[in-house]
Amino acid sequence: MMMNKFYENKIVLAILSLILALVLFVFVKTERSSRSPLELFQNVSEVTTETVSNVPVNIEGDVEQYYVTGLPESVTVKLSGPSNIIDQILESKDFQVVTEDLTDFEEGNHYIQLHVKDASDSVKYEISPSSVNITLETLHKETFPVSVNITNPDSVASGYEMTQNTTNPSEVTLSGSKAAIDSISDVHVDLKIPDGLKEDYTQEATVIAEDGDGTILNVNADPKQINATVEVGKTGRSVPITIETANERDDMTYDVENIGPNEATLIGDDSNGNIDQVTGTVDVSDITEETVVSVPLDVPNRVKSLNPDSVDVRVTPHQNTSDNNTNENSSASESSESAMESNQSSETNASTEDSQSSSESSNNSSTSQSSTSESEETPTEADAGEAADNSEVNPTGRPMNSQSGSHHSSFWEILASPFHTVANFFNHI
Repeated sequence: MMMNKFYENKIVLAILSLILALVLFVFVKTERSSRSPLELFQNVSEVTTETVSNVPVNIEGDVEQYYVTGLPESVTVKLSGPSNIIDQILESKDFQVVTEDLTDFEEGNHYIQLHVKDASDSVKYEISPSSVNITLETLHKETFPVSVNITNPDSVASGYEMTQNTTNPSEVTLSGSKAAIDSISDVHVDLKIPDGLKEDYTQEATVIAEDGDGTILNVNADPKQINATVEVGKTGRSVPITIETANERDDMTYDVENIGPNEATLIGDDSNGNIDQVTGTVDVSDITEETVVSVPLDVPNRVKSLNPDSVDVRVTPHQNTSDNNTNENSSASESSESAMESNQSSETNASTEDSQSSSESSNNSSTSQSSTSESEETPTEADAGEAADNSEVNPTGRPMNSQSGSHHSSFWEILASPFHTVANFFNHI
């Protein structure tokens, strides 16, 4: 009866409900706060201190044209103030540390301050570090292919092999300073595969950019995370490798020697034994001397991949013999024709020289005769007298036959012409 009366008393029930609510309040608050239960009953505006680590640092201002270095990714913040306000700050998603407004900053080194965004005037903040040296450099962007680095390749199950590794997307855009972008040597993702892997495996991985020494570079990747896939297939049969040539020249023959493996292993073979060889084709159109080239092998249908997927081939070109003979005969014929033309030219020149010599001799003779005739055509008075005397003392008593005299004169004139020439020379002197 007493218990029934107790439960029927509304005042008692109200008091019990209040006590239980208070106990629950204290329990919840102590779970979410580092303070003791007694502190909850003290003044809620009591000054308290909270330290928060790994607070991200964000950039204020428009600096899309710059790449910022020297800025820490996170800082430590110590808050002092009324506990109820600090609790609200810590539970707010807007709590963040930012830089100064960098909109009007130019390229170069700058010393800047960090502060809490939208800070309450009733709370004091201590940021560590509170100021930093940063560098603004012109932003450079470039696209790079991404490879997959399997960190534990021996984890593939026995009797299986990795056929190929791919990423999605296959390329990423890296942004950073010009010096960093220019020094990029390798862009990849690291992928750890499960032990005893017998099937294709895909996992999300972080893009890593390294220089030639393997040092990770301070650049941003877009996207930062990509899917990496390793394909696995059963190890199949080994078949011979055949090398063929393409684009041969008509005046050349080619010796082709495979200096790599003579057989390739079929990976993921699903051809039911119908493949008896694999082929690689080497383009010889530009090969004019002994050359070693890497020739990719053609992957047959119903096969995932080959091991190896390429071989080194030595190609030795030779000039065709028939073409050499033809060229030699052609050269000999051209030489003979040139010699004949040269001889003909020499004969023509000699003939021309002889003609010129004869012409000069004839001219000299004509000149001599001309001189002689001039001297003879100008008779002296003595000659005229002698002619008259000879005409008068003709034994026949008739005038002298002019034709006969002419023949005799011509004969003697020819004989005397040299003497006349000499005489004339001395007379002129």
